[in-house]
Amino acid sequence: MKLKAAGLLLLAGVSTSALADNLDINLRNDALRATYSMELSNSMSTDFGFLYNDDEEQLDDVMLHAGLMVSGENWSDKGTFDISLGGRAIYTTPGAVDLAAVAFGGKLRFSPVHRLGIGGSAFVAPSITSMMDADGYREFGVQVDYQMLPQAFVYVGYRNIEVDIVDGPDDVELDEGVNVGFKLLF
Repeated sequence: MKLKAAGLLLLAGVSTSALADNLDINLRNDALRATYSMELSNSMSTDFGFLYNDDEEQLDDVMLHAGLMVSGENWSDKGTFDISLGGRAIYTTPGAVDLAAVAFGGKLRFSPVHRLGIGGSAFVAPSITSMMDADGYREFGVQVDYQMLPQAFVYVGYRNIEVDIVDGPDDVELDEGVNVGFKLLF
């Protein structure tokens, strides 16, 4: 319960900052994820995220993350690529275990035509950057988005987040499924 309150305070605190860059909120029947990103420089940004999952099969819990990314655009005659690379610090307590990890990865969005985008993301933490009861972390996602307004996107995506437990028989699935969401640019 303390972790849920901390996540809500974190999200409320960063969402009122004057340095806002974008707010991304997505949900499915049993899960809600909110991520707030702000630009630190022309090519560097930081993000803070909160995932709440109420699915009994996937362990009712909260996951917090803070990340640092470098990003840029790459143009081709086929469309525009938005690329971000970096890392995230992750903390969660599903069930009776405490999990922390530093995951590395990135995001890619390809826009073959104006207003339409196809993207994916992947963050992985091997056992060397996994702490407490974690022995590894994996997060993968894909999405298709549409730019409804110059500063507003809507999308449909799929996400899977799993953590390996030290001396555990199985992976802990923190979230898995199709979600819908929106991203607002400030």
